[in-house]
Amino acid sequence: MTEKPLEAMSKIRAEEALKEKTWKNISHRSSLQRPVLKWAGLAFAAVCIMIAIMVFRPVQTEAYSYITLDINPSLELILDQKDGVMQVKAYNKEAQETLSFVDMVGLHYQEALAKLMNTEVYQQYFKQESLLQISIYSKDEKRSLEIEQNLCDYLNDTKMKDRYSCHCIDETTHQEASSHHMSGGKYEMIKKIMNLDSTYSIEELEDLSMAQLRDIYNALSDEPLTSKEHHQRHRNH
Repeated sequence: MTEKPLEAMSKIRAEEALKEKTWKNISHRSSLQRPVLKWAGLAFAAVCIMIAIMVFRPVQTEAYSYITLDINPSLELILDQKDGVMQVKAYNKEAQETLSFVDMVGLHYQEALAKLMNTEVYQQYFKQESLLQISIYSKDEKRSLEIEQNLCDYLNDTKMKDRYSCHCIDETTHQEASSHHMSGGKYEMIKKIMNLDSTYSIEELEDLSMAQLRDIYNALSDEPLTSKEHHQRHRNH
């Protein structure tokens, strides 16, 4: 039976209304799901970034041993557990100037010492009256002694063979020296001088060279020290 015009029009309107209602329902559901999907995506991206940081970030290497060298430049080689130089610390302006000419980071400490000793700006301190004071501290006492022996073996074949002192220090001395921003060897010498003459202060002595400190100590002590005697005495303790 043929529909009348009015009935046909009302049917079309009803279908349009149904379509509009259906579309609104779909749109409403999509709008509810969209934030959920957005936050889920952001959370997944954040997890990926965190994993990437954990996997690819550089591992923080722990300082394991310390070698301080004093002649007038006062500097410290900080070593990792494999005896590689991970950092070099300057304790005075002479050391800062020296380090501007020589880079030792990444080298084995023996290579680093050889490079330093052969640097012209460092060699200017190798005067007849100079004293090279080296102190070693390691978390492993056996490693300290090994480093000491290796450095002595090397220095015995250099210009400073008769004018150096090399010995190990304990953790307390290392920490006290660091707290005063000076090398272990210089700190030990200053403490010896102050024990002999309490009128001296750390502030008064800290800027002197090792040769000057040695001369002050020898003037005060009944047992003056030469570099070889100083080295041998520490080796025997």
